[in-house]
Amino acid sequence: MKKIYFMIAMSLLATGAVAGEVVTYDASLPLARKSFRDRTAVARGMSTRASSTSSSLPENGWGYNCGIYNWNGYQNQVSDFRMATGFTGDVLESISGKTLSEVAIVAPALTNSKVQSMEMTLFVTNDLDGTPIVEVPYTTTGCPFDEDGYIIDQYDVIELPEPIVIDGSKPLYVGVKSPEVAKNNYPIPFDGVPFDGEGLLTSTGGKAWENETEYLGSLCLYLGLDEMPVDMARILSGSFQKQANVGDELSGDFEVYNIGGNDLSSAAFTMQLGTEPSVNILCTPDNGHLLGFNYTTYEYEPGIILSRDYGVAEITGFPVTVSGVLSLTCSLSEVNGKANAWGNAPQEQSLLVLPEGTGYPRTVVVEEGTGLWCGFCVRGYVGMEYMAAKYTDGSYIGIAAHSGDPMESPTYAEVVERYFDGFPSAMVNRMDEEDPSAEDLEAAYLKSVAMPSYGKIDMSIKGISDSDMLSLVTTSEVVIPGNYAVAFALKEDGVGPYKQHNYYAGGAYGEMGGFENEGEVVELMFNEVARSIYNPFGIEGSLPDNMETGVPYEFEYDIPLAYSTDDTAQYKVVDREKSYVVAMLLDTNTGYIVNAVQLPLAGVKVNDVEQASATRAIAGRGVITLSGDQGAVVYTADGRVAGRIAANGQLSVAPGIYMVNAGSDTFKVVVR
Repeated sequence: MKKIYFMIAMSLLATGAVAGEVVTYDASLPLARKSFRDRTAVARGMSTRASSTSSSLPENGWGYNCGIYNWNGYQNQVSDFRMATGFTGDVLESISGKTLSEVAIVAPALTNSKVQSMEMTLFVTNDLDGTPIVEVPYTTTGCPFDEDGYIIDQYDVIELPEPIVIDGSKPLYVGVKSPEVAKNNYPIPFDGVPFDGEGLLTSTGGKAWENETEYLGSLCLYLGLDEMPVDMARILSGSFQKQANVGDELSGDFEVYNIGGNDLSSAAFTMQLGTEPSVNILCTPDNGHLLGFNYTTYEYEPGIILSRDYGVAEITGFPVTVSGVLSLTCSLSEVNGKANAWGNAPQEQSLLVLPEGTGYPRTVVVEEGTGLWCGFCVRGYVGMEYMAAKYTDGSYIGIAAHSGDPMESPTYAEVVERYFDGFPSAMVNRMDEEDPSAEDLEAAYLKSVAMPSYGKIDMSIKGISDSDMLSLVTTSEVVIPGNYAVAFALKEDGVGPYKQHNYYAGGAYGEMGGFENEGEVVELMFNEVARSIYNPFGIEGSLPDNMETGVPYEFEYDIPLAYSTDDTAQYKVVDREKSYVVAMLLDTNTGYIVNAVQLPLAGVKVNDVEQASATRAIAGRGVITLSGDQGAVVYTADGRVAGRIAANGQLSVAPGIYMVNAGSDTFKVVVR
């Protein structure tokens, strides 16, 4: 049985501008991507509790959007606003010949207190820039708000003057427009499930239409049809593991949305690994691999998936027969024994397959995205503390990357920017994003540590110089030839105290390691705080190109024990008795952390160790950091002086390629 989580308190994702207000929504649908997530920095320090009222969709409403994820809008007033959904290809063919009599669209979120209503016009057309088939003006009062000021989603249902028979030989676009959208109003409801199509098209100020489907998914709009299309469903999310061995059988879960007007009782998936012959796998309630949602137990159980509802398909027994870095594709090819009318691109991921009997013991690295402003991040605090206390044999390494608070590391910011789209969150070996609850982290760790790694890395500490430079030596080895690099991270325990926001106060979201008994702000000491990383995505030249299988490669490097929490040259030195250095072997093609090792600095004596290099230049996000006992001159790629850096200092620069000249040493760095 599958346990379900509800998505609560999503903050606004604004396109082209950061919203002035946060609009939240309680997605009272049976499945969501993640639970309890502050999605953007807009939500920092703000309460994002939401109401629990569901929408009332007309019975004859058909659409392929998958439930309201959020509303999108504009920080400033815009004119000539238009948005639409396109119906083309197999989807259009499935509704061809059917009669369209009305359209239901989720009403806008009118959060501007000076605006009580909004004039809009529904349009149906075969050409977004041509003459519409029909236009229907209407006035919307937007979605209502509950007594606490949170949105209750509601549909505007617009009847057409005369029914339209859909002509499948021409593209069909259905949308709405308005001469003006006031600032801080949000007229675009979207489902947040991207796909290869025209789910959400927008235009303002007479500009060309933009397809935002890749980022926001589909417009929450339904067609009132005389007859529902049947036997169609789409995969919303899910995947297999990222690594396996020859001889394994893969298993995975896929979240499925039944778009059809009939119940879904069987789903056939077509799987293909590389150029190997495809394999068809059938999921039904009878074989236990098709799960519908039970609204009594709030769990997924073997059964049918109701029309316009969610379910889970479990894929098992898919054979792995060849090794290498291979593409793995999955398409939902048949519904109820018939070709699936939802004909979008298949799900695709890469799978690294090790030759049979090879591999190394794996150390699992969890990088957590967190911040003091994030009230749900106490869940990550509890989860990371749990993991660190339970798994002490070296097979687990936790690193807490703070953002937007006094513990933020400028050098780690690029990792946060690339991998985290919301907080709290965690990346496991930079392969999979997980919720950082103790339950989810432990499950992800146990799954990952059981898989052999395709590389290993060992590390020794040569010593610490009297200028607080840490000299390190690593030895790396891989099973599969390829491009790899080494990265080093410093982390520190016992940091604080700092005041952490706590949305679990008073038991609002259930038990959470005792935080339900604390106040809305809790003073805490923090462990595993990321202080610095060299280089976030691998030190250039640390390992040779195309490493050979089974050959050990040694690398010497020095890192400063000094760190900064902003973009200035104000540095502090870690407390060695509470700090650790982590060496990571990175696959530069995939970005994965192949393996890692961690050593404590406690007890390491200061000595006159001969360092691998007296000076190092390291690129961070918008900064160049210089380590060593001499300053440097920084030049742009075309030879102009960009600035000077003092010894152990830092220089803020624009993104680009720079040459750093420090005495007899010259370094080329790329700043992003």
